[in-house]
Formats: sequence, structure tokens, C-alpha cells
Amino acid sequence: MTKATLSQVRDWLRKVPVLYAIAMFALTRKYWIGATFGKRVGLAVKAYRRCRDGMPDVVAIQPDCVCPLRCEFCQIHELKLWEHRRRRVMPLADFASIIDDIAPYTTDIQFSGGEPFIHPDITRMFAHCRARGIYTLAATNAVLLNDERIAQIIANPPDAMLMSYEALDARLYEEIRKKGNYDVLVRNIRALIEAKRKSGSHLPLITLQMVLNKRNRHQVADYWQQVADMGADIASVKALGVWPEGNAVHRQKMLEDYVIPMSEDPISRHDIIDGRLTYQRREGQCPSTRTVSIGSGGEVMACWYLVVAGGGLGYVPDEPFARIWNSAKYRRLRERMLDGWAFEECSRCIGVGATGQSKRVKREEWVVEAADKKPDAGAGDVDNK
Repeated sequence: MTKATLSQVRDWLRKVPVLYAIAMFALTRKYWIGATFGKRVGLAVKAYRRCRDGMPDVVAIQPDCVCPLRCEFCQIHELKLWEHRRRRVMPLADFASIIDDIAPYTTDIQFSGGEPFIHPDITRMFAHCRARGIYTLAATNAVLLNDERIAQIIANPPDAMLMSYEALDARLYEEIRKKGNYDVLVRNIRALIEAKRKSGSHLPLITLQMVLNKRNRHQVADYWQQVADMGADIASVKALGVWPEGNAVHRQKMLEDYVIPMSEDPISRHDIIDGRLTYQRREGQCPSTRTVSIGSGGEVMACWYLVVAGGGLGYVPDEPFARIWNSAKYRRLRERMLDGWAFEECSRCIGVGATGQSKRVKREEWVVEAADKKPDAGAGDVDNK
């Protein structure tokens, strides 16, 4: 089933909130892992409230807006993300206040950044979400996962962690993930997997992700087995998405050095026609109308990818989130996002329709799952992490 078809099914179920909640309880596999029956019931109740009141499906939160790496396909340094945030690091008290406000109808929190594990209280944030019955996913480049941090993760884990694993050798990894150290990366991943094994916990579910591009495509065949040998739960390959707010120089570099055209690989998000990038995006299919992003300074944003253009909707915890979400300004913006392009940058967004492939360890075999695995755009940069 394609992402577009799944979206249509969800839209139909939303017309009957009770059916939507039952489907969430019965069919959403990620909620089963390490969850008690009571937690799953709680998530279904939240899903009912969310559907009934028209609240967002996913809340992406930036605990901080800085990152130690300078990845070639990322633009947060060039866009100076921190200049568009009131604070570089979100105070724990503000985070707790935001979560307490949205907890009655929130099922999913995605932690992105920047790099979430820069935040000194990130595992306390996971714990607070867990106490409020919220599923959590943390996207990380994994370079800061030293022994102390790993011990904190095992003590207070997110439900899932998505870790970047871009290449199978140091030279290529460090060319793509500038300022990264491949040996440190591998050491950190192995240490976390081993610590989880020793703890006997199901959590966090560990996914290693490769962002597919021209430079690493020759390693994909060996990638699946290497991730299996490392002991991760899931291996994932995502096609590169070019940042909508990136400038012309960035887009040209992506075109020349990174983007694989759809004519060469069906999971690509872009094609190259007459030497120019094209974006596989359908009007009326903006997934960010059902998600929201909250910056490290409490900024409520329509889309994570619109660092500059997408803000200005309000600040939490300064005022209740529901008041911002239901404001006339935000409602009109969501209507524009569905009717066409709300911002000029929207014309350069891949939206829905992007594809990928993942494999899960099951009965000591690797099983290829559905190809359409891209997380909702605007719901955090779990994409090019």
C-alpha cells in the first residue's frame, strides 16, 4: 500500500473518530513494542481526542538548534537556524509545560534538531513523555553517544532511535558527514546496541539509516548485512531530499554530487530534466497540515523544513498550543497548504510520494517491508539525519 493510499484511508477513518482510535490501537505496530496493554489503550484514547478535535498527528520538537556536524546536504548552518530561534536550547521546564499542555491528545513526539543529544536533559525529556503516555522517536547522528549518555538512554529510553549510518568506510562517511568521525560513530552504535542487549529491554527500537545518494549507492548491497551484523533492529535506506530553503548554489551541488534521478532509481525523490532538479510533489497533498514543529525557543512552525518562512504562528508555552493551532491565522495557512503552495519554498518540497526501503530482523531473517517508508515532511528532520 502506497503512502498516498494510506493517507486516504486515514482521512476516511478520521470521519469516525472511534474507528480511527480502534485502528490506531490494533494496527499501529510501533505502539506494540515494549508497551503495556494499558499504554496502548491510552494511546488509542489520545488518538480519539486528536481526531475528534482536529489536532496534529505528530509533534516534532527541537530541544536544541545546534549540531556538531556540517553535513553536505544539510542547511541549518548556512541558514543560521539559531538566529531564527529565541533560544538555542529549550529549558526543561518549558518542555515539561509544553508536554503537559498537549498530552491529552498527543500520541507521537519526534525529537530532531540540530542534534537532540546536545541537550543535557534529553533523557529526562524522554522520561517526561513516557510518564504522559506519549510515544517518542529521537533522530540522531549518534556522534555524542558516549558511555555516560548511553547509560542515561538505557535508564530512560525513547521508544525508538533513528541513527545516521551513511557509509561503510571512514573516508566516504567523513566526506559526507563533515566533522564526523566514523570510528566514533561505529563504536557508539555498537555500544548502545550492546547496552540495550545487556539490559534485556525492548527499547529503544534501533534503526540505522542510510540517505541514498550518488556517492554511497555502490555500498547499499553490503549495507543490509553490515547493519544486521551490528545487531540493530531495522536497517533503512532513504533517498535524499534537497532542502527547500537551500540556495541555488546548494541545489546545484546536490544535483551534481548527490541526487540520483528517478530514471535510475525508483526510490529517488527527484528527477533531473534538462539539467534541472524536479520535485515529486502533488498539490493538495501537504503532510504538514497534520503535523506541527516546535522550535527550541518555543516557536510554533507550520513546517520543519521552512526554517525562515514557516514561523510566526506563536510561541509555547507562552500561550496554550490549542489556541495557536486553532487560530484564524494558522487555519488559513493550512488551507493554503492544501489548496496549493503556501510559500514559494513549497514548490521545492517533495511532500508525499517519497519512497525508501527498510528491513527488519525477524526470526533471524531479513524481511523486506513496504517500500513507501518516508516519514511525514515537516515532522522533523528524520529524513536526512
